[in-house]
Amino acid sequence: GLGSGGVTRVKLEGGRLVYQTLDGAPPRGFCGSGLLSLVALLLREGVLEATGRLKERDELPPFWREKRDSRGLVLENGLTLTQEDVRKIQLAKGAVASAWQTLMGGRRGEEPSILYLAGAFGSALALEDLKILGMVPPGIERVVSLGNASLVGAEAVALSGECMARVEELVRGVEVVDLASQEGYQEIYMASLTFGEAGDL
Repeated sequence: GLGSGGVTRVKLEGGRLVYQTLDGAPPRGFCGSGLLSLVALLLREGVLEATGRLKERDELPPFWREKRDSRGLVLENGLTLTQEDVRKIQLAKGAVASAWQTLMGGRRGEEPSILYLAGAFGSALALEDLKILGMVPPGIERVVSLGNASLVGAEAVALSGECMARVEELVRGVEVVDLASQEGYQEIYMASLTFGEAGDL
C-alpha cells in the first residue's frame, strides 16, 4: 500500500476538495478506496458520465475546468485521474456488480439489507459512494466493517476446538460457483461496466 499520505476519501466542502489520508499526511497518491471515493464524487458532480467518459474542458463548470487537461483531471499535489484510470475502475466495478447479480439470480426484493466488508479496504468505503457507483445491491441500508476478519478467524480457530468444528461444518455447506460458466454472465458483466445505482441496471 501507499502508507502515509495515501488518499482514502475525497469530499467537496466549501468549494474545495478535501482529502482524507492515511496518518493525516499530505496527499501523495490514491488508495483503492480513495479512487472509488473520487469517482463517486465526479459522478455526483457531472464531471464523469455514467458510461465512464471524463468530460472535456469545455463541458465542465469553472471549478472542474481548471483541473482538466490532456492527461485527465489534475488535482492537488500532482494527483491525477486519467481516462485509463476510470476504465480500470469500471472493470473492477463490473466484476463486483456482476458477481452479486449472478449469485442472487436476479431475485429482486430479496437483497440483503446489511453488507459486511472485510479488510482495511472495506473499512474506508462509504455506502453512498458504493451506491452511486452501482457496486452494491439496491436494498443495502448499512455497511459493517469487519476489519482484518481473516486474522481474527484464524485466531479463533487456533484457540477453540468449538470454532474449528463450526468452520468444518460451514465448509461442508459451501457451494463454489464459477461465475464465467453461468448462463448470461458475460452479458451481465458488460451491462455492469456502466456506473449508476444497481436498481437502474
